Amino acid sequence: FVSQPVRNVLEQMGKVKAGDLGARAEIEAPDEIGELAHGFNEMVASLDSAQRELRESHEKQIQQADKLASIGELASGIAHEIRNPLAGIGAAVEILAENNGGHGFNGQSQEVVGEIRQQIKRLNNTLHDLLDFARVREPQMVPCVLADLVKPMLTLVRPDAQKHHIQIVEDYAPDLPAVCADVQQIQQALLNIFLNALQAMPEGGTLTVHAEEASGPGVSPGQPDPANGRDARSTMVRLSIRDTGSGIPPETLPKIFSPFFTTKHRGTGLGLAIVRSIVEKHHGSIAVQSAVGQGTTFVLEFAACQIAEVSPHG
Repeated sequence: FVSQPVRNVLEQMGKVKAGDLGARAEIEAPDEIGELAHGFNEMVASLDSAQRELRESHEKQIQQADKLASIGELASGIAHEIRNPLAGIGAAVEILAENNGGHGFNGQSQEVVGEIRQQIKRLNNTLHDLLDFARVREPQMVPCVLADLVKPMLTLVRPDAQKHHIQIVEDYAPDLPAVCADVQQIQQALLNIFLNALQAMPEGGTLTVHAEEASGPGVSPGQPDPANGRDARSTMVRLSIRDTGSGIPPETLPKIFSPFFTTKHRGTGLGLAIVRSIVEKHHGSIAVQSAVGQGTTFVLEFAACQIAEVSPHG
């Protein structure tokens, strides 16, 4: 009455330990051992369900990675095919403008040439975005203070912000730990976010940039994070970028990091996709909070690094 039911539960535990999550213990009687077997079965069923969800999620991530790789190759090919003819068109327009600058170009012709130049510039910017998205380059890590990367990018956008009556507020916690980052890539990501924020406030507003120290996600105490080998509870540096613009509709919010998705009349839809790619290459995280009419906040987190983590060659 006792040893056989217990032996049955132990046998099923051995199967689960060996990887068989389909194992179930027989419930022979509604007593304490029966309750034990019932609890064991529920636990294994939960593990089985969780493993299936993880497997499905992993398969979707692989499919998405393959899809993005294919899109990247296609984008790179298209960009290279277009770049050379576009350069030729641009050179031809400049030659025509020089040869006819004082010989028969009326006001309308000059306006047309000016528009052609603008369109060539826009296409070049699009090609630049496509190549940035398609280019696979591992970050060259060096220790740096995140606030020192933010300030030059704010200097770049400040004239445009002043033009549109946008106030920039900077708030950096003192003694922020260094993060290991590729300076150029992180600044590219920050500039994309800042430009998006300014475009969301055409009638003016406030852009607030706040940096602080935060605790990393604790998977389990003392265990290394498989993504970067650091301690699961390592110190993080959190950067919040908040605008008081129009906000993002709920139905649009899940799509903003998708390649080629854009709500703008002129844009490739690659800006935020590139931002997410850069952050992920740095083993960081990016999240967005937004409400229509109340503005948008991007939150980026990077693990603090030790000097020893950086190789002499970066």
